Amino acid sequence: MLNYSTLIDFYKTLDLYDKDYFEKIQKKTFILDDDYNVIKDFIGFYPKYDDNNNLVDFKLYLPHLDGLENILIYIHEYAHALFPDDEDEIFPNIVEAIFLKDYLLHDKYIEWNIEKTKKELENTDSEKHIIGKKVKLKYLKER
Repeated sequence: MLNYSTLIDFYKTLDLYDKDYFEKIQKKTFILDDDYNVIKDFIGFYPKYDDNNNLVDFKLYLPHLDGLENILIYIHEYAHALFPDDEDEIFPNIVEAIFLKDYLLHDKYIEWNIEKTKKELENTDSEKHIIGKKVKLKYLKER
């Protein structure tokens, strides 16, 4: 079963788990309780910077944690919280790919995510999302 413990265990395998910081992330997380299609534009990491461009606060809006798609959203958005300066979406997409390829070790999910990512690439105009998704596809296709 994919749940919050799965997220923690995965980030531990990457040696990126810090108990205090993950507790801070949890305190700043708001769960949106509605259909994904209604909330998808609100899901994300929302940083707050001071005048010197230092991160001073953030909020994280996420769906309920149930199923593969939502655990991937959590992995992606937690990566933003861990590395808020990654504006090209590279790290969040790489950790998604690592989760699928090296942690879940299930070809069916990898193929599903390759197709899903290709469709996302077709439907985005955001250069930063294009870069990150291309990196993700390259990693997922390497076997």
